Amino acid sequence: MEVDIDQAITAEDFFTDIFKRYLANWNVVISLRQVASVALPPAQSELASLHKEQIAAIAEHPMAQRLIVDKDGTHSPLSPELQRIISQGATDTALKNADAAVRRRIPCIRSFHH
Repeated sequence: MEVDIDQAITAEDFFTDIFKRYLANWNVVISLRQVASVALPPAQSELASLHKEQIAAIAEHPMAQRLIVDKDGTHSPLSPELQRIISQGATDTALKNADAAVRRRIPCIRSFHH
């Protein structure tokens, strides 16, 4: 590849461009982290309520009555305790995934946040 000397950029221009991009990305990360720090705590109760409703609706479906098989081979409905465990797991997973999506964008700066 030939480089036209008249159009070649200087090292300073190259550094400035890279640094400008880095700062733009840093601003995005900081913004996402700020939104997450404010939004995730209230989201937990909203998601818990949503997941509880969803699992309860699933548990009422006739197909759900066949999901749990007892030791004697009979089918049992999803118990309230199992519904609670499943909905809590869904909420925990959603929050962990959301947090990881924000915090892992640029792993090298993670240590500065904590």
